Amino acid sequence: MQVLSDLRKEHKEVRVRLQLGRMVRSLKLPGNMVALLSLIVCELLDNAVEALRAKGKVMIDVDVLSSKRSLYIRVQDNGPGVTKGDESRVFDEHYSTRGSGRGLGLYLVKEALLKLGGKVEYSFKKGSIFCATLPVS
Repeated sequence: MQVLSDLRKEHKEVRVRLQLGRMVRSLKLPGNMVALLSLIVCELLDNAVEALRAKGKVMIDVDVLSSKRSLYIRVQDNGPGVTKGDESRVFDEHYSTRGSGRGLGLYLVKEALLKLGGKVEYSFKKGSIFCATLPVS
């Protein structure tokens, strides 16, 4: 919540909506997983805001998929998305549309999720959509 508050102060033309599913509020996660999930959401949010170039909207949905025993995180913006042909590279180490010396954030998100048995995917529909799933008990 602090990240959202700070973001709203810094990027006044970016509207952010966070929707937490009912089951998420009662989910008991170990501290290290909470920290990792915060890192994942913050990285996806940072990428979305950067893509908007200071104006637009970002929607964040976090919920539990009971049938799959997974935590579901979806971050969508209404920005331009990734250039056609580069969609498969967004999670590659050092791939960036913002110049050299960048391109670690989405790679680290992917690697962290893989180590925990999860995954992250990119798609485009009126903006970039990143969906991550992570097994929970």
